[in-house]
Amino acid sequence: MISPLLKRTNKEGQLECIRWILGTALLAWAWGKRGVHYSRSRDWYLPHVDRALPVGSYRQIVDAMEALASAGLIQNHIAPADKNGGGQRSWYRLAPEFAQWIDVNAGPQDVMVPTRDQRDQWEPVIIARKRQPDDSYLRLGIAPEKLELAKRMARELRGLNEAYRHIEIWLHSRDIAIDHGDGTVSYRNGDGSLCQIPHPIRVRFRRIFNSCDISEGGRIYAAFQNLPASIRQRVTVMAPGGPASCAEVDIVACHLTLAYERAGHPAPQDPYRLIREEDMPRSIQKRILTILMGAGNMHEAMGAIENLLKEEYGMSRGEAAEEAARLKRLLDDAHPKIAHLFGMSQGIKFQRIEGDGLIRVMIRLVREGIYALPLHDAILVPPQHIERTMQIVREEFSEYAPKGGVQLKAKQEHRQEGRRGGEPREAGRPSYSRYSSTELISNRSSLHIVGPTHEHQTGPPIVDVG
Repeated sequence: MISPLLKRTNKEGQLECIRWILGTALLAWAWGKRGVHYSRSRDWYLPHVDRALPVGSYRQIVDAMEALASAGLIQNHIAPADKNGGGQRSWYRLAPEFAQWIDVNAGPQDVMVPTRDQRDQWEPVIIARKRQPDDSYLRLGIAPEKLELAKRMARELRGLNEAYRHIEIWLHSRDIAIDHGDGTVSYRNGDGSLCQIPHPIRVRFRRIFNSCDISEGGRIYAAFQNLPASIRQRVTVMAPGGPASCAEVDIVACHLTLAYERAGHPAPQDPYRLIREEDMPRSIQKRILTILMGAGNMHEAMGAIENLLKEEYGMSRGEAAEEAARLKRLLDDAHPKIAHLFGMSQGIKFQRIEGDGLIRVMIRLVREGIYALPLHDAILVPPQHIERTMQIVREEFSEYAPKGGVQLKAKQEHRQEGRRGGEPREAGRPSYSRYSSTELISNRSSLHIVGPTHEHQTGPPIVDVG
């Protein structure tokens, strides 16, 4: 029925595309999803390790889509073109008439609803993309010379996901605004809006890169990281090992440490203390250093700092420009050994190192039966494993920080640091009274790990690192 509709002569390759498209459309229908996204941009079909349509060329995919739509088997929604090649948000699904026919004519033995584990194997774990001016994302092809590295990373992540497949995160009852009764709940964000999520939350990791050669970005992402900190404090983690509170092992000033190492110097003890609190509160110092490390040039960096001061601290345009210049001078004087790295897009390069190091830490921990939860430059573990975790983090990050190593800090409870010093401010300097110089350390002391209620294999699984 479909073969005569194909435009090209390579019917075997197109039939493989058709089998894949129909299969994924059937899965989406079985899961109750709206459809399956795909791209009609030629650039998206560069060599790629993980993508929604891992078969066929651009032409084979497009022709197969059109053939299936002409046959009335799928609905093909083509997104309008944009300046980057267009069609990034195109999607397809089973045609309603075909879905109705399946309902009537296919029995349970003919349509198998996939399990969540089967779905996990289908979804990508290594993603390369870049943000567009309209805040959408353009999916990138991975450079051919980096494919083997990307495949190794994918094997590592799939091994970890297999090790964590029994781990579940449960929200505290006080944080559930609505229990929908269908395996999902809604919680309230800080602005009062509702967010609906599957519940319990499964722990599944992926890495997102910002370049084709996967040298930029690459942090580890998981659904639980999207929870507001106030809710994350009270979640319960279902995992082997019995009940235990959880501590956060934090790499102190991770990106600054890596910047010093890149410049050939050990990082100073607590580099955020090099500037007096009254001259630049620690909280804004962190944010400005993040901007300086992440910006691609100094013009971009100074503009971002000025916008921060105007939007959040109510400064006028002139005050913001003057204050941004003063803060930049303070940071140049405090960090002369790395000032040349400001405005050089170092932040996303350090994210790659951060992600690589934490993956290695997590693999070693899970082999010892310790299930850790990553939070970008920190990791959550039961308090009885703090010392062992710190030891492994130091060992794994010694490759990236050979001069002075990384500084670590364990957080287990609320603590406050008051404003240091009492010298008066200089006359005429814009006041920072609108933002608190008292630092609140996130409390995750009420995070508990308790034994699972379902049966599974005993002992930690072996992680396949390829």
